[in-house]
Amino acid sequence: MRAAVEGLNEVRQPAFSPDGKKLAFIGMAGGYNDVYEAPVARLAQGGSLAQGEAARLTRNPQDEASPAYAPDGSGLVFSCETEVSSAPVRRLCWLPAGQAAPPRELAGPEGNIYDPVFSPDGANVFFISDAEDNFELYRLELQSGRAQRLTRSIGGVFTPLAAGEGVYFSAFRRGDMHVYRAEAETLLYEPVKPAAATAAAEPGGEAFSLSSGTFRPYRFKASTDLFFPAFMFSSPGGLFWMNYWQASDMLGNHNLNLYLNYNSGSDYRSFQASYSYARWRMPLLVQVAGLAANGVKASGGLEYDKRYGRQSVGTAWPFDRHNRVETFAVVKNEANDYKEPQIKQRLHTRSLQSSYVRDTLNGLYLTANRGSRTELTCLKALETAGGNIKYDVYMFRYLKYFPLSKRAAFVNHFTTGRSVGRDRRLFGFGGLGGVRGFMSSGARTEKPGIVLNNAELRVPLFRDLDYYMWYMFPDFYFKSIYAKLFVDSGYGWDRGGELGHFGASQVSNSVGAGVNVHTFILQAFQLVISFDYAVRTSDGGKIFYLYLGPLF
Repeated sequence: MRAAVEGLNEVRQPAFSPDGKKLAFIGMAGGYNDVYEAPVARLAQGGSLAQGEAARLTRNPQDEASPAYAPDGSGLVFSCETEVSSAPVRRLCWLPAGQAAPPRELAGPEGNIYDPVFSPDGANVFFISDAEDNFELYRLELQSGRAQRLTRSIGGVFTPLAAGEGVYFSAFRRGDMHVYRAEAETLLYEPVKPAAATAAAEPGGEAFSLSSGTFRPYRFKASTDLFFPAFMFSSPGGLFWMNYWQASDMLGNHNLNLYLNYNSGSDYRSFQASYSYARWRMPLLVQVAGLAANGVKASGGLEYDKRYGRQSVGTAWPFDRHNRVETFAVVKNEANDYKEPQIKQRLHTRSLQSSYVRDTLNGLYLTANRGSRTELTCLKALETAGGNIKYDVYMFRYLKYFPLSKRAAFVNHFTTGRSVGRDRRLFGFGGLGGVRGFMSSGARTEKPGIVLNNAELRVPLFRDLDYYMWYMFPDFYFKSIYAKLFVDSGYGWDRGGELGHFGASQVSNSVGAGVNVHTFILQAFQLVISFDYAVRTSDGGKIFYLYLGPLF
């Protein structure tokens, strides 16, 4: 028997009431997860329940998970998300039965709280917390408000269930996950300092008083997260060197990555460094990039030497977990020295960019398979602070995933943009990120106005490949392979009047197939290796692509 609720994209984590007449569950609508309750008798009939047949018990932009009823039916507990100064954390919340009052936060340790369950007598709530940087089993005594740590493990403890005098849970040990039972007398019962709470220890009681204690202030300590070098030498191509370095501190407030690329054969070198300070709600984002290349060929066949530098600083304001506004100030200087004819071009861009982003993408840990991403961007280049370039850019992007199964999805990526002004920009809509099968630069695929659509079907070819390439460095762990079929279409125009004479023959189209190979470097850092084979529908021309990371 299958039952659905109208207006909900997902229904999961069900929990029966003690009398078996009601079912609490997590329902997702518009990207938000809330606690709902519905009569079991109606669910047993199957079909689709109207919105009024399922009661919505919570209503807020925070994330709720894992509801569990009290044995006497007086209410339920669940894992609730709470906003703090640095980032959202998960706490333990209590919701009385039959009341319209908002849920109350119960006492608990510092850290996130997951999977709460009641003891059979209703006196305690067992749950999982990462308060000391590992997932362990904890207990909250409802009458006293005292929280205790019950386990100390190496691999972590998960999904508890209290029954009789013991507690069942799953634990990771010696490379395997198994279910264990702990008798009451074998648990640790270590007292822990509770986090700040805003709720009562029990419904209707007084608020908890926090215990006093001392703590050591955090001291900055950074470490390398990933260092990935690649070297190659050939007599015609010379030395090729690529290096990626990523570092962060223990709290995740400081994040730094650096990418270097050098090729002696083509006299090319570039770098890109990004830094973010994420302690506050509005993170600080800084990026510096540079490039030097000699003998570059322009689309018209002219050869020139290029020097390029770009610095940007910005921040983002999150309205909630799905909506935010991003703002960047960009300084860009570019020097192009043409050889024949001898022309020295100096371009100095000073621009401001603002974007509204709504992102509800979700899915498995390897790839998204549901949700959407909307992005509306406005960029304005000004003749100020030494700038000599003036233009405006308006962009709209919409990415939508249509799930076909747990792993397969149909993906549609739509982009339209327009640049205006004295020095308007040209958008290249050919090649990767555009219409595959066409060159990335050329008179046909570089326009100040574009409309682009990529439609792609992705299905797992090998779901669990699990091949570990231990015999080389860095070691690659090949997890799965996805096959894809795609259709790309793009149209560009110079002046608005051209749209009145639009014809289907002016659209650039290509079809193709490819694979995405999902791997992990050093068994920790995900990397997607992509292969695409595209065919132009106009003349049958073909282009093969090999690149890192999915296009969208």
